[in-house]
Amino acid sequence: MTPSHLLAYALSLFLTILPIPTSTTIYKGFNYGSGIDFHTSFTTAQTLVGTSGFSSARLYTMIDANTTNSPTSAISAAIATHTTLLLGLYCSAGQLAFENETIALSAAIEAYGQPFVDLIAGISVGSEDLYRSSPVGIQNKSPPGDTATNIVSYINQTRAVLKNTLNGIAKDKLVGHVDTWQMWQSAEGIADVLTAVDFVGVDAYPYWQKNDSNSIDNDLSLFNTAYEATVAA
Repeated sequence: MTPSHLLAYALSLFLTILPIPTSTTIYKGFNYGSGIDFHTSFTTAQTLVGTSGFSSARLYTMIDANTTNSPTSAISAAIATHTTLLLGLYCSAGQLAFENETIALSAAIEAYGQPFVDLIAGISVGSEDLYRSSPVGIQNKSPPGDTATNIVSYINQTRAVLKNTLNGIAKDKLVGHVDTWQMWQSAEGIADVLTAVDFVGVDAYPYWQKNDSNSIDNDLSLFNTAYEATVAA
C-alpha cells in the first residue's frame, strides 16, 4: 500500500480508518449527520453508561445544515466538549458543490483557528463515492458517486485550501478518502487515489454482505477479511 499514513479511528459500529504502526493515537467515537444538536450529542457520547473514551466524531460535510457554505456547527460544539474530529467533505455533487465544502473548511479555520485545528484527527475527502459510481453501486441503486480522477482533484484542492488558509496552520493535517474495502482493491483508477492520499479509510459492513454467511457469529471474520484486504491493496 502506498499511502504514507494510515490513521487509527475506531467508530462505534463501523471501523473507518485503518491503524498504522507509527500511530500512537486511537480515536473512538460515532458517525454524525448534519442538522443535529452536536453539543448534546457529543456530551451524550462522552457520558454513556458503562463506557469511556467516546470522544471523537466523524462528519460527512463541512457545511452547516440549510446553508450554502457556512461552517458546520459541529466545530463549536467540538471545541466546547473537547471532541476530536474526522472531518468530511462531500464530493459527489460536482465541482461547484465541492467548492462550497472548501469554502466552509477555509472559513472554519479562519473563524476558530488553532483550537479547531488541534482537534482535527484527519480530513476525509468523500465517503464511498467510488462504490456508488461502480457497477455494483449502480446496480444497488445507490445515490450518485464520483470517479477516482475527480476524487484526486478534490484531494489536491483540499490540500491547497489547508496550505493557503491562516498561514497554513492546518497544512500538515492528514487528507484521505473513505470507501468500501472492495473499492480499495478493484475500483477503476484506485492506484491514483492510493498515491494521492495520506490515509486510507474503509467502511466495512458485514451486515450488508448478503451473499456471504453473515450471521452475527461470522461477522468478526468477515470484518477482518475486509480489513486485511484493504491493507493489502
